[in-house]
Amino acid sequence: MKAGKEVSIDTKALPPLPSPWLLLPTSILETLSARFPSQASFEDSCIPLHITRNSNITSAVNRLKVYLGWCGKEREPTIQWPQALESDNRIIAVSAQGEGTSKLASIMEVAKRVVSEGDGEAVVWYSYTGLGSQAIIVDSAGKNENADNVMDDEEDLFETLNQAEEQEQEREPKQSPKIRKVPVLTVWMSKSQIPEFRGPFGEQMFKVGQMQEEG
Repeated sequence: MKAGKEVSIDTKALPPLPSPWLLLPTSILETLSARFPSQASFEDSCIPLHITRNSNITSAVNRLKVYLGWCGKEREPTIQWPQALESDNRIIAVSAQGEGTSKLASIMEVAKRVVSEGDGEAVVWYSYTGLGSQAIIVDSAGKNENADNVMDDEEDLFETLNQAEEQEQEREPKQSPKIRKVPVLTVWMSKSQIPEFRGPFGEQMFKVGQMQEEG
């Protein structure tokens, strides 16, 4: 009987991230939804930005410059302008999973440094860093890696052995798919404090200036 293979997670083929609020504890989400006005629910006020291990740092930082109000959409015309950007109550949620979390940390470090510069009075933003997880199903069934190397004159013997192995596997209890949790990191940013996040996620402040005029 062959030894079972160690189950590993292919981080290059992870499923897409759900909307960031779906990963919040139910109690927190219910409190937030009740506190926000009905015409602008928490979900409608949230602007998600998903980061992967292959995300371009410059592109993500340019998007955050617009989302944080450091520059207007006329300076970055190729960036989509979500309707929630029109609201001062907007909440930006930058998320990543697996190996993408280190890329997220680099993007946030660069973005905060860039938006801190500028003319005029700076605006204070609050950030909250939450660590969650996403459950994925991992197929634990192994394959016979030597099947393609059997010589033609051994085909009959191989077929007999293969049938015996299949019969043995049928007698064995089938293994259930294994469930693994992949870490998900989300940085929430808002102009207003979010009391529900302060306890579980911690609270930091950073300043966003205005882009310096050229010329």
